[in-house]
Amino acid sequence: MQGPEQGSYDVVHLKHSKNPPSTEIIIDHAGHIIHTPGDSSEKDLRNVDILHYVVRGKGAFTCNGKTFFLRQGDLFLFPRDTIVSYKADEQDPWELYYVGFFGEKADYYMKLLGLSKSNIALHDIPPGTVLPYYQNMLEAARDQDVSLTSLMGWFYLILGALMRRSGCSMDKAEPIDLFHTIVKYIQANLSHPLRIAAIADMFHLSQPQLFRLFKRNEGVSPQRYYTRARMNYACTLIHQSLLSFKEISQLCGYEYESHFYKAFRKEFHITPAEFRDMR
Repeated sequence: MQGPEQGSYDVVHLKHSKNPPSTEIIIDHAGHIIHTPGDSSEKDLRNVDILHYVVRGKGAFTCNGKTFFLRQGDLFLFPRDTIVSYKADEQDPWELYYVGFFGEKADYYMKLLGLSKSNIALHDIPPGTVLPYYQNMLEAARDQDVSLTSLMGWFYLILGALMRRSGCSMDKAEPIDLFHTIVKYIQANLSHPLRIAAIADMFHLSQPQLFRLFKRNEGVSPQRYYTRARMNYACTLIHQSLLSFKEISQLCGYEYESHFYKAFRKEFHITPAEFRDMR
């Protein structure tokens, strides 16, 4: 079986919005590179943090005067504003996925994982733990209409997976703004029917953990929040558009218009048609 081509390079740099969805973490770029044997840089400097995952192969990375010998399954940080050097192995050069990021809580999140200029690596991370998230992030970044919120979601999933592996309690995951990431995911996917169990699985939470997270932040259950978000969106569409109720029901994630009518009446004690007549 033929392996991946050495020397291939794929990176997507994101345009920075003047009003990003969050200033805590902003994704700068996502990429994938397969180095050639002995490929090296004696001096490299970046203004964003870059989190790499070694898919296969090995190499050496020198940071802050210390050389780290890294191999398949290792995850390492290229700290911003720090001169580093690296060299791919002569016999088994490394293949890497990576994400560049910055923001108000970038240092805090890396500290949460135990990463710093003096300790840049986490070792023996199974591919299934984080690799799909790196791959999905890069694939999403290629889309010209990509939502920055979705990229942040993939990044937080990487952090969440690493936290779980390190034994950090997900009940204390609020420092990585997990609640607001889930809320943004729900708001961005109102046109798709969502199951609460699936949301919990996606963010590596049990359903009781997800319930406590929403009760602590919103005072309601995840299901109640989701229903309310759909109904509020429906009200906006009814009030500000001339869309049919069938179109609105689909945009709010309801397969059947009758189900949408029933949910709307239960929420507001009037029908969508009566609400439109009130404009």
